[in-house]
Amino acid sequence: MENLYQEIREHLINDLFQGAEPTNFNNDYDLIEDGTMDSLAIMNLITYLEGSYNITFGSTDIVPEHFSSINALGNFVKNKNPSF
Repeated sequence: MENLYQEIREHLINDLFQGAEPTNFNNDYDLIEDGTMDSLAIMNLITYLEGSYNITFGSTDIVPEHFSSINALGNFVKNKNPSF
């Protein structure tokens, strides 16, 4: 399970932060509050998560709470696909 969170973390660092990890970046780092997660970032992240973890986002799943942190994203994936 820890691997899931690490994979999401690495994806975010590479995709959203162009490989430069922000100061104090941890699994609870608030991606919404710091302005990292805009609509384009969310759509790109949905594409990544659906393709990597065999999940599907419904229209009611696209809420800030699911995209606020690595922990929130990992927990969402685990709820959608319990094999993680």
